[in-house]
Amino acid sequence: GPGSRVVAPPAPLPAGSRRLALDEDFPGLRRVHASPPVYLVEGFLPAAECAALTRTGVPLLLRSRTDGGVSAGRTSDSIFLTSGCADACAPSLLARVRRLFLGLPRSRMEEPQLARYGAGQRYTEHYDTPTTGPELEQAGHAAGPGLRLATVLVYLTSLASGGETDFPRLGLRVRPRRGCALVFFPASEDGLPCPDSLHAALPVPSGEGEKWICTVWVRQREDDE
Repeated sequence: GPGSRVVAPPAPLPAGSRRLALDEDFPGLRRVHASPPVYLVEGFLPAAECAALTRTGVPLLLRSRTDGGVSAGRTSDSIFLTSGCADACAPSLLARVRRLFLGLPRSRMEEPQLARYGAGQRYTEHYDTPTTGPELEQAGHAAGPGLRLATVLVYLTSLASGGETDFPRLGLRVRPRRGCALVFFPASEDGLPCPDSLHAALPVPSGEGEKWICTVWVRQREDDE
């Protein structure tokens, strides 16, 4: 996705930078890192919808790509679902994301991305949004949807070990648990990338089964396309 190649981290966010507001009373929500805020939402997606998404994804998946094409640093398989397809197999997914962010319009959400990681597969350290240079300037252009402000990563399967989402600058690792959503903020509301949002998908150990995730990104602005 945009900004998925590792680059020098962006400058620290200025004091007072605001992140996209969410509902602090959302059922199951707890903060697992204070600053920058990182949240987990237990029971975000029902088990039946997690299973339906994985079943839907199996025949559709393709080798994951980054801005540079196929990469040794990203070895999963993935696919962006149309909103209609996502609604058919997981009717509560986008509605829950919308509610989490206080009624945010769906036109600010990207189509959900399914990804599958088998034994040994991983995604090395990366940002979810451009962090420097022309890519950042282009993404911030007023005509488009802007930067990714929030990442909602839903684990569709559980792993007993390995496959964690690792935030190396925060000393935080999150283990996949089915139905749980990980929520963090790649950029501030005024379009400044957050250096501490650097993260990685650690390799899945052999014998642990597959790790499946579904990610919804929220943009700065509504996408008119």
